[in-house]
Amino acid sequence: MPPSVTPPRPRVTREESAAAVRAGLREAVRLRLESDVPLGVFLSGGVDSSAVVASMREVTSGRIATFSVGFGRAAPTYDELPYARLVARRFATEHHEEILEPDVQAILPEIVRGFDEPFADSSAIPTYVVAQATARHVKVALSGIGGDETFGGYPRYLGLRVSALHARLPRWLRHASRSLAAHLPDSASSRNWADWARRFTAEPDAAPGDRYVGWTRFFGDAQLAILTTPALAAHLGPNVDELQQRAFATGGHGDPVDGAFRVDLAAYLPDDLLTMADRMSMASSLEVRAPFCDHRIIEESLRLSPRAKMPGGRLKGLLKTAFAGVLPEEVLAHRKQGFMIPLGDWLRRDLRPTLDDLLAPDCVRMRGLFNADTVETMKLEHLTGARTHADRLWTLMMAEQWMREYLDQHGRWSLR
Repeated sequence: MPPSVTPPRPRVTREESAAAVRAGLREAVRLRLESDVPLGVFLSGGVDSSAVVASMREVTSGRIATFSVGFGRAAPTYDELPYARLVARRFATEHHEEILEPDVQAILPEIVRGFDEPFADSSAIPTYVVAQATARHVKVALSGIGGDETFGGYPRYLGLRVSALHARLPRWLRHASRSLAAHLPDSASSRNWADWARRFTAEPDAAPGDRYVGWTRFFGDAQLAILTTPALAAHLGPNVDELQQRAFATGGHGDPVDGAFRVDLAAYLPDDLLTMADRMSMASSLEVRAPFCDHRIIEESLRLSPRAKMPGGRLKGLLKTAFAGVLPEEVLAHRKQGFMIPLGDWLRRDLRPTLDDLLAPDCVRMRGLFNADTVETMKLEHLTGARTHADRLWTLMMAEQWMREYLDQHGRWSLR
């Protein structure tokens, strides 16, 4: 991402912008269809991957193979297969589906070896599974990765708008809202609004960039302080958010939401999503291509103001306008789900033995990295439903699994 602020584009109508977006994605897809081997598409049923399929159909009349992963009756609220099927029928694709069962114990070591480093995004599980299924049919797959970052698909972007209003409240009222959020009950769904409320109100006096970066972390500074041992804390830098803070500062358009876009383009997209897609797919000898990450699309996105990309506060409003009448209305109107799994439920049931094994108190103490009492409290709160710590526990579990794979060849490794 260029360090300077990308100049805004000349004023154009929403219809002209939408037409340019659709034409740009069509060209990006066309360029990525060049292949000497069979090629397909990851189809989640969301707007981004569906737009890739629609663009692909515009530039080819040949066979299009689409691949989706679902959860079936085990977790119907996470399942987007009905939307993927609508898109597959609309564009006459050769559609394949894989139902993911919570047998993660068998593939967890493979996932860790695929990354070759500690990596805690639980979306790696469905990514690995759908890549395996796809590789049985094709050698290259297109993906909708990048659509959220380029066209405003995350609710946290709107959170910055709300936080600006929140920051204008009297200090006593801001701190009262923080106290109220602390007592909200957690939800086991993919959208734990109580946890988001606690993150949202955690730093009521912080600058917008610091607030936004804080929302993207599983562990805030206060949580890290009680989680890490002194031995580990001594190895942590003074500012773990430096890269994101620098990116936020390059935002333009007189809008802090543009800084949020740049944080995700500079850090979350390359260091998480693209890394995950590349390593989980290459573990099955599958190449993934991301049309939304075409440099021309990103450059055009940076020229557009956040309000142009999210007109009226509608997430991905411009992208949805570009594909109105092209994609099924059900897909355009469907609330964003993301490539998420019912991790919280799995940790309480099917993955409970794995949780107990990887984060056993004696094991945590032996490593010397994390406070065993803090970890036990997180486990207990999660298992009883008092709090939802799925992502935090998964982060610690992946760290432990990685240590077993890479550091324990000659005995159990410890920082002590």
